[in-house]
Amino acid sequence: MTTPILRRDKIFIRDMAFLANHGVFEHERNFPQRFMIDFEGEMYLAPSAETDEVRDTVRYDQIAETIRDVVTGERFNLIETLAEEIAHRILDTYAGLETVHVRVRKPQASVPVLCGEVGVEIFRRRARHA
Repeated sequence: MTTPILRRDKIFIRDMAFLANHGVFEHERNFPQRFMIDFEGEMYLAPSAETDEVRDTVRYDQIAETIRDVVTGERFNLIETLAEEIAHRILDTYAGLETVHVRVRKPQASVPVLCGEVGVEIFRRRARHA
């Protein structure tokens, strides 16, 4: 068995697309907009690589379902709150993950200039228990 130099193994899901009604403006609440979500999580992957068993890792499909449930099942005024809820729910649900990185992008945001998208990016670590 090899020993990692740093425990910075990562799993990720990029470019998940959802239609949802998040925002502070009336038109954002009444007409769905596209939201793009990127997820990255850190966990030690050597045990699952060694056993080659899905039970020893975090399943991508379950993470994607959790994110989908938050994005499409609740409504938030701010994408900051949406990102925070995604991070919180994932850390509460998947014990193997040590950190999460969530990026929420809103391509059709109401801003007074032409731009490709707006968004937020947050990094959260599992709370350490004393």
